[in-house]
Amino acid sequence: MKRNAILIGLTLMLGFTVSSCTDNEETNPINKLQQEELKAKTEVLSTAVETISNSQGFEIITLKGKTKEGEAEDQNGIKITLDDVKGEYVYQKESKSVGNGHFSDFKKVKDTTLFIMKMPKEIIHKPWEVRRTKTEGDEEMKNNFMVTTKKYLYERVTTPSSFMYNLESDIKSDSIDVGTLAINWAMKGEMDINYDAQFKFPEEFLIGADLDLSENNVAYEYFLMHGDKTLYKEKCTIDSDSSNFTYSLNIGNIEIKLENGKYIILRDDKEEKDVKIEVVAPDNGKTKVSRRLMGVAMFFASNFDLKITFANGDVIILSELVGKETLVKMNKLFDSMYDMYFVKNIVDRVAMQVYFMNKTEQ
Repeated sequence: MKRNAILIGLTLMLGFTVSSCTDNEETNPINKLQQEELKAKTEVLSTAVETISNSQGFEIITLKGKTKEGEAEDQNGIKITLDDVKGEYVYQKESKSVGNGHFSDFKKVKDTTLFIMKMPKEIIHKPWEVRRTKTEGDEEMKNNFMVTTKKYLYERVTTPSSFMYNLESDIKSDSIDVGTLAINWAMKGEMDINYDAQFKFPEEFLIGADLDLSENNVAYEYFLMHGDKTLYKEKCTIDSDSSNFTYSLNIGNIEIKLENGKYIILRDDKEEKDVKIEVVAPDNGKTKVSRRLMGVAMFFASNFDLKITFANGDVIILSELVGKETLVKMNKLFDSMYDMYFVKNIVDRVAMQVYFMNKTEQ
């Protein structure tokens, strides 16, 4: 699928305007209720995002930095399962050669049916330093960061090209729960991808990102929940020839969706007839759009904005109601769910080290 076709299709589709408002210019008490309810839902969303952004889980899953070539990237045609790496492993000051040019910074200290790794939290902030020259400062570092993996599969096949990945890990720092990460990823070639990632915070917040990509269709879904309540959900699908496009945005019980070529707004699944919705340009390009999100237009990434006009003439710009700071944090949060840096540079790297260490010792 070509990115240009997707982007052109999204631009055309998002350009539709719904004119389902009434001609009544009198103040409608329902309008006030709609506005107050929408404002209340966005305030709940902003509070949730602020809480999440101050958590250790946010710190972990949004880690960024340089990527150093490592064992995981060098391997073609390999399969690592939970049975291959099960056990409890702790970080050690001296790297150990495990053969075939591979080294391990971890030693096994206990048998278990899970894959448990313990390391200093300092390393988490610089994941590429799992393989490095040890210094005197290491004497003071404690293995106070723990990842307990209950599901693990890393399988890459070269011919025909395919990749299967499955992960479920509980994360703790200084014995305090940070969250639970789950990823399911299947890829065949470059045009058949199914990806699902979720992170659950101790405060019962759950974020998720889904991607389904094929020759004929691409579908994205992002969501933020608190318990069983949806705080935010955004979905879009588009065919490769732009012939079919669907879009919906949920903030609490308020939903904006594209239906029969028109945007409508629903409250508790019932359409509000006295509202006009326009898709408008974002803030003149001031907001930096994440590279991974380019090619598909999403509200939280500031690709576009929504102007809501009520029958009494009141106007709401949705990004202003949600808040630019909240949107920036949401963009960072959702973007991090793809090709997660922490997973690639910590979990998978250590799994690769342990895999070859165990093979050497067999």
